[in-house]
Amino acid sequence: MGSGSDFTAFQDFAGIPSLDIGFNPYPQDAVYHYHSNYDSFAWMEKYGDPGFVYHQTIAQILGLITAHLADVPVIPFSASGYADALDRYVGQVEDKLDSALSPRDFDISLTEEDITQIRGSRRITSNTNDHHRHNDKTPNASSFKKSLHRLHKTVSEFASVATDLDARGKDLTRQINEGNVPWWNWPKRLKLIFAIRHVNTKYKLLERAFLFDQGLDGRPWFKHVVFAPGLWTGYAGAVFPGLVESIDSEDWTNALRWVDIIGACIGRATRGL
Repeated sequence: MGSGSDFTAFQDFAGIPSLDIGFNPYPQDAVYHYHSNYDSFAWMEKYGDPGFVYHQTIAQILGLITAHLADVPVIPFSASGYADALDRYVGQVEDKLDSALSPRDFDISLTEEDITQIRGSRRITSNTNDHHRHNDKTPNASSFKKSLHRLHKTVSEFASVATDLDARGKDLTRQINEGNVPWWNWPKRLKLIFAIRHVNTKYKLLERAFLFDQGLDGRPWFKHVVFAPGLWTGYAGAVFPGLVESIDSEDWTNALRWVDIIGACIGRATRGL
């Protein structure tokens, strides 16, 4: 989710699951003069949300979400969905590495997103033959790329355990909905309650398994190894920032170091489930 809002401390520092929700603007909507003298109550009242209808609606939505989360016995999280996302994120790192090692032809057709990525890179150009000049024992782009296969395997192991947890959560939800446990069967009811508490605790603590005490390179306050605001992109988010920043700086030793750190965090998450 990047940065720039109240969830930053919860997600990036404390490892608490967070939600960012809002409305997207339409092309015909008034221009929002963000962080300017026109970013004011008067602008919002007259142009942004006359009658504050959207404000009321989002408050109602958040209230319903909060009430739902507080009321359901089993937290409706998806550990397997997290595993799928992690595997995609590793794939994105592989794509970035391939792009960084390919010749770049700059022209005037660059999009705004392309320009943002170029500005975010510590080096604009990359020598495509750099990873061939090292011996087998020296960390290089090739050894880093191979290590990402190992990271895929680690994520796969996490996915297997995550699927089992989700299955247990669904089974407990089914038992609650069916209501087959009579009120007088206290031993069975207590067993069910403790099973639900056990699953909820695993869901609750999953995010914290991805915290690294030393924090990101040059940004020790940011502890999450999966999510962080981009180093040079302002509020825009980045996934696996330690790997992405190592590719940008072509520091393959540090890239391999972050593969080990991330692998250890995923392993901790697997054991926690």
